[in-house]
Amino acid sequence: MGDASSPQAAGDGEVHKPQQIYSEDVVCRGDWIGLVSRVHGESETEQDEESEELDVEDDDESIPDKHARVFWLKRSDPNGEVESFDKLKVVDRAFLHGDIVASVDDPLGQTGSVINVTLFVDLEWTNGTRMTMVPSDRLQHIRPFRPGHYVVHGNWLGRVEEVVDHVTVQFEDGSKCKVLRATPDRLIPLSPASLFPDEDMCPYYPGLAVRAASG
Repeated sequence: MGDASSPQAAGDGEVHKPQQIYSEDVVCRGDWIGLVSRVHGESETEQDEESEELDVEDDDESIPDKHARVFWLKRSDPNGEVESFDKLKVVDRAFLHGDIVASVDDPLGQTGSVINVTLFVDLEWTNGTRMTMVPSDRLQHIRPFRPGHYVVHGNWLGRVEEVVDHVTVQFEDGSKCKVLRATPDRLIPLSPASLFPDEDMCPYYPGLAVRAASG
């Protein structure tokens, strides 16, 4: 991945002004990938209710103008890091059907409604190799349902509030056991399962090494 220390420099000899960055943008800084938790001037009402659980001082004094709080992938800082916009490059911005959007260059101008989204992703395998521009319809989540996902049952549309895990564990001798309603405090993962410290990601996935809590 290219160096994002000078985001004004673009391909084909073009030079762009510093970009605007928003909450939940995925950004990079050099080879680091992270998720924007909050930007300067953002009010509490603009944040997801789950962010209230974070023990982070997120007022305007802690995040200067043209700065954002970023949680970096594969880094353990529970409070994230405050980064300047000019050191960051946006690599992904999520849109949902029905979102009202406007041009970044003219945010107060004409608006539109998102009616279709085509998503391509870059993948990094566990051995470090990468694939780029993979259509998302060729992929599936290891954990198909997570809190916050919208689901359909017949004519009903709902939002997942809680997910319960029943985990099958295989031992070295080949024997297996099923742990009902497994939780990380009872069945402890031996490697991090979350991509970002401020997100509730799936605690278990196939191939994850675990151990039982003592006592």
